[in-house]
Amino acid sequence: MSTPSRGYAATVASNSFWNLLQSVATALVGIAVSILTARYLGSNDFGVLSYVVWLTTMIATIADLGLDQVIRKYVPAWFHRADTRSWALRVVWRAIAIQLAMAAAIIGALIALFPWWSRSLTVAHSRLELVMAIGFVTVLPAVASRCVGTFLRSIQAARDLAIVSLASQATNLALVSGAVAFRLPLVALVTVGLMTQMVLAAGLIAALRRCQAAAEPQARRWPARELTRYAVIAYANVLLQQVVWSRSETFFLGLFSPAREVGFYALAYSVAGLIGGLVGVSQQALFAAQFELLATDQEARSDRLASLSIKYLGLVFLPVCLAMWLFMDSIVRLLYGPAYHTVARVFPLVLFGTVVASILNPVATKIHLSNRKFAATLGIGLVGAALNITLDLLLIPRHHALGAAVANCASQVCMVGIGMAFVATVSPVQLDLRALGTVALVNVLLGGLFWLVLSHANVLALKLVVTAVAAAVYPRWLAAWGAFDEADLALLAALEERAPRWLRPLFRFVRGNLGGAAAA
Repeated sequence: MSTPSRGYAATVASNSFWNLLQSVATALVGIAVSILTARYLGSNDFGVLSYVVWLTTMIATIADLGLDQVIRKYVPAWFHRADTRSWALRVVWRAIAIQLAMAAAIIGALIALFPWWSRSLTVAHSRLELVMAIGFVTVLPAVASRCVGTFLRSIQAARDLAIVSLASQATNLALVSGAVAFRLPLVALVTVGLMTQMVLAAGLIAALRRCQAAAEPQARRWPARELTRYAVIAYANVLLQQVVWSRSETFFLGLFSPAREVGFYALAYSVAGLIGGLVGVSQQALFAAQFELLATDQEARSDRLASLSIKYLGLVFLPVCLAMWLFMDSIVRLLYGPAYHTVARVFPLVLFGTVVASILNPVATKIHLSNRKFAATLGIGLVGAALNITLDLLLIPRHHALGAAVANCASQVCMVGIGMAFVATVSPVQLDLRALGTVALVNVLLGGLFWLVLSHANVLALKLVVTAVAAAVYPRWLAAWGAFDEADLALLAALEERAPRWLRPLFRFVRGNLGGAAAA
């Protein structure tokens, strides 16, 4: 396979920097907010808040109608051509309008029927209807933010997106801190979420309007039929994968488990999601680059980019996942208190499933864009949904949050296996499976070592020593086993050249270790 050009490496490096800055800030603020709210509210009210946040997320996802994927697919090619730029802007404005209408209809129905469907919930609060109503309204700015955010990533405007996101995160942290300091009720904390989403939506729409000035009217016929067909296919995948497959556990916890168990699982899932978000946001520049390559029929380079992104993200985030598992019991006691000790048992399972699925997103994206037999990809999602619901019903009524974590992890890993088998036999995607297998094997061996430490010598000092030794030998171990080749080293050199000055020593250190081990 050919090495990606330095021009492409420069684009990916620049956008990855801003994406990484945004994701790190989001993770830090998210953890700080979760600590403040969990300690302040207590396990029961925190569980109620967690259920409301989950429900609003599901409404926003259901209101998507596949339009987010339409923006991802078509905008990268349209926006960078003068004769189709107006189409790129038109599709995002239409997506916002349609999703707002859909979300408003769902919210109205849920509020009208609240006395009926709320009877089946195990979560309880004296002002539950008001809390739910405020949470539902949060969906409206959230769907607008999602559409514009996807558009900005698709046109490689990561800097604008990062600046607006950082401002909204700072607003969120300040408002939550104020609510806790003045000991305001749960209703106030839900209102803080609404205000934060409004700030984010306003900033992103302002950025979108700046892009509009450069657009010219388009005389050609609007491809409504093609867009509708793709949106229907994408929406089916969204419902199966993001609503039923990966997020159904909280629904069943709300039916069978006490509110505190909802909070335990939601806390573990949110922290795991923040780490998975580091993977996902780090991929956004890669996704945009991959979409542009596919738009110009450069299949081989797109495959190379997908393979490299999986390998690089795997070698960074799988050890992070393992390190979090190793230290999670100490972290939970220190940050959240003994009332949340269950989170330490739930978290490793949720984190593993989330990170593995996130790392393999480039493959899923490439399959979805390249494969013409869409029934096969829908079939994979349907199998995942059925498996997840079955495990939820078997495990959650008796084991609550821990059962939900086991169900989530098992279904994610099984579906990753099915997806990779699909790649190997049906999809046109060509991956460097030997290198990817090496990264996976090394991390499995590290996981076995960490399990031995946790099982037989769970001492903080020993865990620190083991982590330091593993970090020192990890890159050389991978290089010695052939996970990297000359093309990888050339790409790292290009990234080092285009990276900010303060980031170059890191690239130099990694490249030096890999190159030295390969030469040896």
